[in-house]
Amino acid sequence: ADFWFKDVAPGRYAIAVLHDENGNGKADRAITMIPKEGFGFSRDAKVRFGPPKFDEAAFDVAKGAQEMPIRMRYIL
Repeated sequence: ADFWFKDVAPGRYAIAVLHDENGNGKADRAITMIPKEGFGFSRDAKVRFGPPKFDEAAFDVAKGAQEMPIRMRYIL
């Protein structure tokens, strides 16, 4: 799916995406805290023992169109 954001002010941003597969409005996790649903972060930031730090996913936005592909990960 594609998402578009209009009129974003120039600055430094990071994006986190969750595929709420069951529509319950929250991130479901297994007992081991591993996500049961798909997730992704800008700049394909790596997930270790929790979500990446802001600086690992952050990117600069300037004027004009910009793309930020995000790879979704499904673990369970």
